[in-house]
Amino acid sequence: MNTQNADWVNIVDNKFSSSALYGEGKKAVSQVNKAFNKTYVAEDDLWRIAAFQKELKTLQQAFPNKTLQELEKEAATIIRNTFPTYDLVPLGARELRAVPVFGNFYSFFAERWRNNYHSLKQGFEEIHSDNPVLVERGYQRLAAKTAIGYMGAEGLNRYTKNAYGVSDEEEKAIKDLALPPWSKNGTLAFKRDELGNIMYVDLTFFRPRCSSYKYYKIFYK
Repeated sequence: MNTQNADWVNIVDNKFSSSALYGEGKKAVSQVNKAFNKTYVAEDDLWRIAAFQKELKTLQQAFPNKTLQELEKEAATIIRNTFPTYDLVPLGARELRAVPVFGNFYSFFAERWRNNYHSLKQGFEEIHSDNPVLVERGYQRLAAKTAIGYMGAEGLNRYTKNAYGVSDEEEKAIKDLALPPWSKNGTLAFKRDELGNIMYVDLTFFRPRCSSYKYYKIFYK
């Protein structure tokens, strides 16, 4: 490489890095990043507060003789167990983010496993209780898990197969011959182009709970 050209590049880079334009640009990017982070945290907190109020209302109906402090503590425990709480991710699991095969968002998927387990556990405990208010809440909880987490993608799969005339044999052939290993047990949506060729998309990773439902599906297959 020409040394003179290399020096020229370094000179320009140093001048730009020390310029006011660079400082202002860096400051603007930092402010935008902070704004996005605040928006994300605010939205997350909003959903948590709404869910907490719903759980508290159910508990107040189920246990009218308990104190508000007791019920708030119980409602907070339910939210803590069924919503992502990244402080609860074990250090060993967090360190897996450095391993390329797991990716940067491993903590999110680790929490999804914990949340799904506790949501199902909470639901089954409620429907097996002797309290009619909790029994109803348990069935609602488990129905929501099934409808949103699993049947949504399955319903779209069946609808697009019927709409575009994709047979079970064609779906199986696509999974066997065209899909990478990580999508073999995924849920697909289909369409056909103007020439009648089948086009598809793997819906699995559009769902926040895909990591756990995928393995449930494999287990029960």
